[in-house]
Amino acid sequence: MGTEPLKKLGLQKYKKLNKASLTKKGFTLVEVLLTLGIIGVVAAITIPNLVQNSQNRELVSGLKKTYNTLTNGFKQSEVL
Repeated sequence: MGTEPLKKLGLQKYKKLNKASLTKKGFTLVEVLLTLGIIGVVAAITIPNLVQNSQNRELVSGLKKTYNTLTNGFKQSEVL
């Protein structure tokens, strides 16, 4: 079967579009699930470290504030 009948009906472009849509490339379900799994593993490894670092910074900040408060108190008591 040739393409002449398609040309007469103006369906030649439709045939090309239909072939293009059939050969469309995309991600398979396996690829998407594998990617999500890898992201989950990386997040499970890094998030606890980020939380721990944040808590350590808060602790150090609180200790510095306490140290400075005590130092200022001792300095003021020496002046009096």
